[in-house]
Amino acid sequence: MDAKKEIKKLPVGPGVYIYRNARGKIIYIGKAVSLRHRVSQYFLASRNLDEKTQRLVPEIAKIEHIKTGSEIEALILEAELIKRYKPPFNVQWRDDKNYVYIKITREDYPRVTLIRQIVDDKARYIGPFVSAGAVRGLLRYSRKIFMFRHCDYDLRERDSSTRRSAKSLGMTKGRKVCLQYSIGNCSGPCRKHITKAEYNKNIRQMIKLFQGKTLALEREFKREMKVAAKNEDFERAGLYRNRIMWLKKIKTIELEGDERELKRDKALTGLRDALNLRKIPKRIECYDVSNIFGRCAVGSMVVFIDGLPEKDHYRRFEIKTVEKISDTDMVQEVLRRRFKKLQISAKHFSQNQKSKIKNQKKMDSRLRGNDRGGGDESFGQVPDLIIIDGGKGQLSVAKRVLDEYGLRLNLVSLAKKREEIFRIRMDSRLRGNDGGGRFEKYTLPEGSESLYLVQRIRDEAHRFAITYHRSKRGKEMATSNLDTIDGVGPKTKKKLVKHFGSVENIRKASVEDLLKIVGEKLARKIKEGL
Repeated sequence: MDAKKEIKKLPVGPGVYIYRNARGKIIYIGKAVSLRHRVSQYFLASRNLDEKTQRLVPEIAKIEHIKTGSEIEALILEAELIKRYKPPFNVQWRDDKNYVYIKITREDYPRVTLIRQIVDDKARYIGPFVSAGAVRGLLRYSRKIFMFRHCDYDLRERDSSTRRSAKSLGMTKGRKVCLQYSIGNCSGPCRKHITKAEYNKNIRQMIKLFQGKTLALEREFKREMKVAAKNEDFERAGLYRNRIMWLKKIKTIELEGDERELKRDKALTGLRDALNLRKIPKRIECYDVSNIFGRCAVGSMVVFIDGLPEKDHYRRFEIKTVEKISDTDMVQEVLRRRFKKLQISAKHFSQNQKSKIKNQKKMDSRLRGNDRGGGDESFGQVPDLIIIDGGKGQLSVAKRVLDEYGLRLNLVSLAKKREEIFRIRMDSRLRGNDGGGRFEKYTLPEGSESLYLVQRIRDEAHRFAITYHRSKRGKEMATSNLDTIDGVGPKTKKKLVKHFGSVENIRKASVEDLLKIVGEKLARKIKEGL
């Protein structure tokens, strides 16, 4: 086969490429934004190919392709063809990661999630999909149309035979709808803002999208919009108008490319291997604190899932119990408050803690709550890896907090100076400040994807903390002794702060300096008041 000649025949648009061997058997199927560019990458002599590709390329005897109207259609077609033909280089060479599936739970109000393994739980699974990043992007846009829920509330309908309470439905009287409802990503079934029939209709329409039936779905939306407009239900007509708009946007967006996803896969796999973790860290949480001489102290928690920031799960903390200048004490408070809100299943407890809980009628009050994380979706998740921004001191207090709750989680700290990662290796023969263990130091290879990932996560935690700190400090400056001085209103205060830069500079200013902004009488009042 003349590869160069065959590649020139390929279109530059999106589609699915199919490789056959000399016997005509399909050996590999893939999708691409640009078929010509993607296929050409397999045959570049200078390219550093992985083991799978090195074995695949010599067996390619024929290249076929199916052109699609968009990358979305290519993604769906790729999944269908892989499921039908099970090509050996798709099935047998998946490294340590499986394909991803969209899971639709079997509930009155189904949840839609992305998973890597099918289990026999009577749920509906759509897939397999090769590109987790692409499917994740498609789900993100789909939520704008179909507004399916992500929470873990039990929303089964109440009936006389089961006598379920409102609490089991996640419909506690005082509960507010979550942020996802407020920003238009959820239809609010927990508060009965949508009927069961309408919600399930949305789910059926979403399934059509993932079956590639976009034209049929668009026609259905237009029909519903016309019916609503005819009935003068303009709010509903507007809803379907917006859905048509989002559907058209989905058909034209470029989903995340294979190269970027490959880099994330390498980063997570490298991190697992470097830290000797049992599995790839899907959910990584990172913590940092920020303060100025102990004042306006705050903490941050950022979350990365599959190597991407999950900003809906970010949380911030106002330090309440630490009054001195102590980053380690602040880290300790943040972690205690975070894990206080986690209702943990027995498998996350140490053996000693399990026996204690078994003899108690109630779990320790630090872990109380009927909902996971007391109803907070982020606090209810168990991290695969915890990163603390700091050195051995911060790591030691973090380890003590996990010990308090009997938690066995992967915990490391990242020191800024040399980008060194520290971890505590447990040793029953040692009894020190690190809780009965010794420090181990890891250095990720310079320029590696793993190092870039942990640096990005650490920097994001720092950014999130310092942004909150600046906001809090700004509010503190806004409330000062100036507010107690008769004659200084909001406008005068704003002029003074703008001219002098801070309340402290106003206090240091002379009466002559103040006269540039206010009259002599008020200038003397300010000088006396400060």
